[in-house]
Amino acid sequence: MTDSPLLSSDHGAVRVLTVNRPDKLNALNAATLDALHEAFTAAAADSAVRAVVLTGAGPKAFVAGADIAEMAALTPVQGRDFALRGQRMMRTVETLPKPVLAMVNGFALGGGLELAMCCHLRIASDTCGYWCDTGRDFAPSTTGNASANHGLAFSTSGSL
Repeated sequence: MTDSPLLSSDHGAVRVLTVNRPDKLNALNAATLDALHEAFTAAAADSAVRAVVLTGAGPKAFVAGADIAEMAALTPVQGRDFALRGQRMMRTVETLPKPVLAMVNGFALGGGLELAMCCHLRIASDTCGYWCDTGRDFAPSTTGNASANHGLAFSTSGSL
């Protein structure tokens, strides 16, 4: 397995992006946020790519939210910058001019749920689980937990 936090492969006109941190339940650290932003920006610019599928490596989690271990060492200013980095990446996903499909395998927790909700369509596996704490957030939300919970009610999902 590679050390890259993100794997990318093309299947015809579909680009598959896989968050590749299964030992950390695909938690979003700074390197992963940057890799996702770069990959979505590249997909938008590539005329051969007509759609993007986002998924997580391993059977346990799509994305388990922010990497709390990394965040614990941040100063308040660094924490703000981390949140802004996540917002920038998720806004890129939301506004991508090509369809983005979240293939949610396992848990989508906190920021992982927000990331799934940024995608234009979500498909959930039988092992999928969603959770978003709207009352006790200790870190700034990247897109807004309330919008994630609201959007989930209107989400399109199916079985894999």
